[in-house]
Amino acid sequence: MARNSNPARASCVCGAVQITMHGRALSRFYCHCSICQRLNKAPFGDPVFVWRWNVHVEDPTQLTWKRYRWLPINLNRGTCQTCGTLILEHLAATPMSVVIGRAWEDPQLLPPAWGHIFYESRVADVDDGLPKRSGYMSSELAAFGWNLAGMFGRS
Repeated sequence: MARNSNPARASCVCGAVQITMHGRALSRFYCHCSICQRLNKAPFGDPVFVWRWNVHVEDPTQLTWKRYRWLPINLNRGTCQTCGTLILEHLAATPMSVVIGRAWEDPQLLPPAWGHIFYESRVADVDDGLPKRSGYMSSELAAFGWNLAGMFGRS
């Protein structure tokens, strides 16, 4: 679980992008929106929120950045220039970043997920006992609440 001071490592599929994270993860949940499905090439995204100052990218020139949307939230998404793996996102106007869960080298260091958002867009049912939120406002409020709880150390 990523609630300790041991560094966690993440990397893209080809290994060109190497990330080291110190400190604890703030929150994690599964996002079933069509954007996360497409960008992650998976049934859902697995964002793990961390403080940006705890993230170190060994060679930042290996990342290509694309801005997604100006409002309601501005995300800058970093993908590997070589393999195209989405690995890192920065939330503008916040000190938070997202390191994609499937990129973590040691799954034991991942924090437990809090739930699922945009569940109405799922491609398959998930029976894991976690809360499921559907609809834009319900999903956004759940994500906000889980991140806020993580920022204050509540898990």
